[in-house]
Amino acid sequence: MTNHDSPIPILDPIDATPPLPEDSVAGAAPQDVVADLEAQLAQEKDKALRAWAELENYKRRKETEFDSARRYAIEKLVLDLLPIIDNFDRAMDSVVDVSDGWLSGLQMIRKQLSDALEKVGVTLIEALDAPFDPTYHMAVSTQSKEGVPSNHVIQVFQNGYLLHGKVIRPAMVVVSS
Repeated sequence: MTNHDSPIPILDPIDATPPLPEDSVAGAAPQDVVADLEAQLAQEKDKALRAWAELENYKRRKETEFDSARRYAIEKLVLDLLPIIDNFDRAMDSVVDVSDGWLSGLQMIRKQLSDALEKVGVTLIEALDAPFDPTYHMAVSTQSKEGVPSNHVIQVFQNGYLLHGKVIRPAMVVVSS
């Protein structure tokens, strides 16, 4: 393509002055034109900076949402597995004859399951003898017990669990009155 065929006009480098804004007055002083152009430049820089900041905030927000979704995606599976752990505990409590190996087998399976859940961020809420905290405990009953301060957990009916620090099942407890 030659200069004659070019759709973009080629300016002579000696006379290469940028076009003035259309709304500028024909007889305006050069200082006024420069001031107007500088103001427009400042506005455009501000727009670009705001758009960049908005994009960065969007990226950060999406990363946080993705991280949260990834961390808590297994919550439903964990909630389905917790009753199995409860049943292992009940089975171990009901073993009468310790010598036949059933108890040690159940304990090994329960430990494997617990270790697997710990690897994905599940932790047990330690409730027994702790002060009652409605964030982590669900009181099903109150009892008075000699030598125990009031509002402390004296019995755990069902263990509670956290997933990455978030309560996914509160501990069902009896609280001292």
